[in-house]
Parts: sequence; structure tokens; C-alpha cells
Amino acid sequence: MLPEPQRIECSRLLREYAELRNRIPTLQDLSELRETVTRSEGVQDALWKETASLADRPSAILGSFIQSLSELTDLQMKRVRAAVWNRIPPTIVLTLYGIAFLALTAMGYGAGLAGSRTTLPTVMLILTFSAVIVLIVDLERPRQQLFKVSQEPMADVARRINSPRP
Repeated sequence: MLPEPQRIECSRLLREYAELRNRIPTLQDLSELRETVTRSEGVQDALWKETASLADRPSAILGSFIQSLSELTDLQMKRVRAAVWNRIPPTIVLTLYGIAFLALTAMGYGAGLAGSRTTLPTVMLILTFSAVIVLIVDLERPRQQLFKVSQEPMADVARRINSPRP
């Protein structure tokens, strides 16, 4: 609903942005990931420039477009912050390993004092500590290996943007 030529350019930029955001979870190379994030930020900047060119013609539609563009920018910043800056401090990870080590050492010491070892509970405890640590570390990483976050909502947006309008 934007006036020409901004409508065509913004539509093209939004299609490109959706395609870039859709590709990011599939990228394995860190340099390619950085390049794609930088390109998506460039697309946002271009959208803002197109919007700024309409500043002399305020309207309700332009206000809605600016609001949605602001939300798009905020979401991008949240995604990047979550992937890069929100990390578990190394002291917490080391503390998890320390607790597991101390618990298993105490269990081994207790088994030595008792003169018998209970294999099943020991194996279960080892697997439990290992699973907890692996889950915490995997959930904290942006390139998760055990859990995959569905990208279907973004794929749907890209399909809807690219589908021909009646």
C-alpha cells in the first residue's frame, strides 16, 4: 500500500530479507553466517532509507509500515543478541563439571568404604549428570545439535511474500 516506486523496492527488499533469514539456520560456515547477518542488516537499512524518502507524505499506512519495520529491527537485534551475547558464563559450566566430578568421586569413595559397588545406580548417575550438562551446553549454543528450532514460520512468510497476488 506504499506509493510507487517505494512499494516495488520495499517488496523486493522484504522478499530478500525473508530469504536471508530463512537461510541462516542452515549455514554451517561462521564467515558465511556473519556475511548473511550483515546483508540482512543492510536490507533493513535500505528499507529504512525507502521509508525516510516518504517522510514528507505522512499517512496511517506509512505509520503502520514504520511500526512493523521497527519491530522487524528489534527482532533482528534480539536474535543476534541471543545467538552471540547471551552465553552461559564459563564459571557456571565449570561449576557443573565440578559438581559432577565431586558427586561421582563421593560415590566412588562411599563404594570403597562399603566394600561393594552398585553398578546400575552408578551408571544412571553418570548418565544423568552427563545428560544435564550436554543439554545445558547445547541449549546455550546458537548452532544447536540436539534440538532444532522449527523455521517453518519464517518459511511460510517467505512463501507468502513470494506468492503472486490476485
